[in-house]
Amino acid sequence: MIRVTRKMQALVVAGVAVAWMGTAGAQTPEQECLSKRAKAQGKYEYCVQKWLAKYYGGEPPDQAKLSKCREKYAKTWPKLQELTGTTCDVARFVDNGDGTVTDNLTGLVWEQKTNMDMIVDWPNPHDADNPYYWSEDGTKADGDVWFFFVSPYINGLNWISLPFTDNMNWRLPTFAELQTILLPEAYPCLSSPCISAGFGATKSGSYWSATTYAVINSSQAWIVDFSDGSVYPNAETGFSFVRAVRSGL
Repeated sequence: MIRVTRKMQALVVAGVAVAWMGTAGAQTPEQECLSKRAKAQGKYEYCVQKWLAKYYGGEPPDQAKLSKCREKYAKTWPKLQELTGTTCDVARFVDNGDGTVTDNLTGLVWEQKTNMDMIVDWPNPHDADNPYYWSEDGTKADGDVWFFFVSPYINGLNWISLPFTDNMNWRLPTFAELQTILLPEAYPCLSSPCISAGFGATKSGSYWSATTYAVINSSQAWIVDFSDGSVYPNAETGFSFVRAVRSGL
């Protein structure tokens, strides 16, 4: 029987480490694209969470500082596009021609809105004029967004609205995700609504995120205001607009 000493174990570990480093150093362009995209996303989400931590810790909400998180994140895409022949070598936002837009930086697919004519039409979940409650009754933390007797908005997309029923995984975006489709402008946005025209009709107002306001018994959820790029918590029984999202890449 061969006795395995600590020295022998250390040599094996070192050899594995060297082999791994050699493999990691030989990234293909596509691997580099995926790696850098994931790294950029991680930095952005950390930036947003750090801002939230300070806010919950009692610091005044520095809107300009939060906007820098998404501005910096957006600036990574032109650099990633330099990786020719990869999935990064494309336009960031792509109109899919079916009522959706793909964001190749975040890997998310967004709903386009229509019919912004100042007339609500709740049976049509894509009508930009439709405001919703975040919760059915203000206490049920479902985030499915409702309006009285009308079917929940998210359910309407997943079960009723074609071609969205082909995926059936539409949801409200998180607080961090919703900010990524704001224009990469410093707060306050000079453009209103603060979003690319490619996303379809957009009201210059507040939009629900799926992220609840982390204060006990608050019954609030975070919203993003596309009139100026500001963020703040709103009562779940209050009205705000919505834009659905699903995973893409």
